[in-house]
Amino acid sequence: MPSLLKTSCNSCIAAKRRCSRATPKCERCSQRSLDCHYAFPPSHRTNLDWNTGQPVRLPRSTDSYVTDPGVPPQSQPLGIADSVAMQSFDYALLELAGLPGIDDPKFSLLFEFPALAQMRVLDLWPRLDDTRSWSFCAQMLLSFANQFVQTGENPFIGKSGSMSYIVTTAFSVCAAYLARTDATNGMFQRILVAEVCKVATAIPHSSFEQQLAALQALLLYYILMFFGGDAQLRALAEKQEGVLERATIALQSQCLDPSGTPTDRVAECQREAARRAVVISYLLRGINRVLQYKSCHVICDLVNLPVSLRLPLGVHRSGLQSESQIDTREIVTYYEFVQEWENGRLGEIDEFAKLLLVACKGVTEIVPPNAFDTT
Repeated sequence: MPSLLKTSCNSCIAAKRRCSRATPKCERCSQRSLDCHYAFPPSHRTNLDWNTGQPVRLPRSTDSYVTDPGVPPQSQPLGIADSVAMQSFDYALLELAGLPGIDDPKFSLLFEFPALAQMRVLDLWPRLDDTRSWSFCAQMLLSFANQFVQTGENPFIGKSGSMSYIVTTAFSVCAAYLARTDATNGMFQRILVAEVCKVATAIPHSSFEQQLAALQALLLYYILMFFGGDAQLRALAEKQEGVLERATIALQSQCLDPSGTPTDRVAECQREAARRAVVISYLLRGINRVLQYKSCHVICDLVNLPVSLRLPLGVHRSGLQSESQIDTREIVTYYEFVQEWENGRLGEIDEFAKLLLVACKGVTEIVPPNAFDTT
C-alpha cells in the first residue's frame, strides 16, 4: 500500500503541505489554480471529506461492526511505541505552514518535545487497558455537553450574554441530543452531520473569536459522535477527524499570536477558554483511540500544551466565567501541571483539571470510589 507521502499530489509533496487527495484536484491545488497530478491516483470514495462541502453518507454497518476501510481494525491495535514513532512526520502540523506568521520563532514551541519529558509522560500515562479510567473520561466529556444545555456553560465554554451563532446552534444540537428518542435519532444524526459540515467549510475563520467558537462547537459535536452515538456515527467521526484537527491547529496559531495579548477580563477568559478547548480536542481524540483501538497518537502533542496552573479567580468548579482573571505567569505545560499535582501544590481543582489528571494518572488516583459515575 502506498505511503501517505506517495498518495499526496506532486504539488503538495513539493510544498510539504497536507494533501486532501480529492479528485480531480485536491483542495490546495484548486484554491491556488495549480496543476494536480498523483503518482498514485486516489480511488473513488463514497464518503467525501466534510471540508469540501460535498454530501456525506453514514458508513455501512452490520450490528456493531462497521465496514469502513477508514477505521483501523480492532484486531490489530497499535501500541504507545507505535504512536510515538509515527510522530516523526506529522502531516497535520504542516498545515501551520500556510498560516500567517508561521516564520515567527514562537511557533517552534509546537515542534519541541524534550526526550526527558517524553519519557516522563509515557511513564505517567495510564495503561491502555485501563478501560475504567478512559470510560470515566468519556463520561466526563459527555457531561460537559449536558452541563452546557443545563447551565449555558461548561469547562471550555464560558457563560456570556452575547453567545456566537455557531455556539448557539451547538447548544440547540446538544439539547436535541438529550431530547432524542428512538424514533427521532436518525433525524438528530442528520442534523448533527449537517452542522459539522457547515463549520468545516468555514475553517479557518478570520478572527480569534470565530476560531474559538468553531472549535467549541466542533468539540460538542465530536463528543456526541464519539461517545453519545452508535457505531456508524463514531466511525464517521473517526474518518473525518481531520476536521477537528484543522480547527484545533487554526486556533493554536491564533493563541500563539503575541499581538492578541488580552487586555481585559473578557479577553483573558477567551484565552483561557481557547487553551482549554485545544487541550480537550487532543484528549477527546486520544481517549476515543484508546477505548476503541488500545493506542494513543496524541501523547507527544499533549506534553507541551499550555494549561492554567491555578484555578482562575471567579471560576466555578464546573464552569468558566467571563469575569475570570488568569495570571499569565501561572500558565504551564500539561507535563508541568501533573508535576505540580504530584508535589501537592495544585490546591483546589475544577472539572477540567480533574479530566487532565484522570487521563494522565488514572481514575483511582484522583476520584473517590463513590464518585466514579459523573452522569
